[in-house]
Amino acid sequence: MRILFFPSDRGGGFGHISRCIILAQEARDRGYSCAFVLNDVKYERQISVKYPVFVVERVRSGYKQIISSLMRILPKKDKPEPLYIGISGLDYQIIRDGLVTHEHIEYIINKYQEIVKTFKPDIMVSDTNLLAWILSRKVGLPMVQIVRYASHPETAKLIWWQNEKEGMNPPNTGLLFNPILERLGLNYIEKAEQLLRGDLYIVPSIPEIEPIPQDGKTIHVGQLSLAEIDEIVPEWLRDVNHDYPMIYMTIGGGAGPVGNKLCFDTAIQALTDKPVNAVISTSSKFCKLDVKNIPKNIKLFSWVPGRLLISRADLILFHGGYGTMMEILSCGKPSLIIPFQTEQEGNGRRMEQLGCARVVHWSKEVYQKVEVNWEYGQYTYLQQNRFDMTADELSNLITEILTNEKYRENARNIQGKVRDLGGAIQALNMCEKLH
Repeated sequence: MRILFFPSDRGGGFGHISRCIILAQEARDRGYSCAFVLNDVKYERQISVKYPVFVVERVRSGYKQIISSLMRILPKKDKPEPLYIGISGLDYQIIRDGLVTHEHIEYIINKYQEIVKTFKPDIMVSDTNLLAWILSRKVGLPMVQIVRYASHPETAKLIWWQNEKEGMNPPNTGLLFNPILERLGLNYIEKAEQLLRGDLYIVPSIPEIEPIPQDGKTIHVGQLSLAEIDEIVPEWLRDVNHDYPMIYMTIGGGAGPVGNKLCFDTAIQALTDKPVNAVISTSSKFCKLDVKNIPKNIKLFSWVPGRLLISRADLILFHGGYGTMMEILSCGKPSLIIPFQTEQEGNGRRMEQLGCARVVHWSKEVYQKVEVNWEYGQYTYLQQNRFDMTADELSNLITEILTNEKYRENARNIQGKVRDLGGAIQALNMCEKLH
């Protein structure tokens, strides 16, 4: 069997790609051939060590239109990045990915079709690539979608824990895509999540996190993760004082440098001279933080083996990213989530609902509405800009979770549920049935 993977690769993280790679590893172990389609060269070298990679060149005609559209949603250079961005679904990803003209969309689909003719796959697997389903219908191949509750065409609801706030009006992507779908004889869409239709849906989690009904086409497989715990333990980690609980903090690369600097400063103040050990991963983007006199109980690194740190930590403070969330759940650890955008908050709210985490914002500011015009009307999103969490507030939250045994008990219960599912083995077993 030959499998062609279409991960979404235009965001800031590696999660969509990593889930496809873990499936590809299982497929290769079974003797199958796999290849990857990317829209950018960012991860090409990393993936091409083991798999053929096809990179789609960006269309030059209309390029200025795409850049202009993207710049509308980016902050001005003289303004700090927002601390939190509120959106309501995948319609905003259309803008982020630069899919703003018929010409550009059809160019990419045609490039995808050329790749299919070259590689000759038996099935296609997508992780939130918004054009892969259209391609699958054009070339007549089975489509496997790696999806979540918030992106599944039948359950899509990003903000599930409360009513959507007033003033959030997503881009009308139906106006953009429906003429293309009509020419191909495909059903219209009302929202971008309907572009993730498929013949099989793989949910990389458990029903308690992603409550999608299993209807024969949808299956929960637990964690799909590349990380391993059995890494070489760094010397500095061996020397940590194990008489005190250890806190691991990572907030990913999705927030701006101003927001990150304030977050790190506040966390360091909250943890200074406390009866804890803390390891803070700043990422390479923020490794040169101007922080003086770091106390002995805190260590700052630009990179650490995340899965290993999670397995050793007593509490993880993170941004709510999906991959990190699943690693935390699979290790049975409690956490404190401080999100930078709606999807991350949704992940945190699931964990909070299960009693193994707390969610809090860096800002208490009333949401500000941002209006943007594009070719198909106006859309809006919400944001918070003012950083106002204090070190004492953060310290109290950390103490609450560390001293309440229920968080640890609930985390261990969820850990068992994650381990009970089949992961990549079960996912590929279902894929084989389509061939």
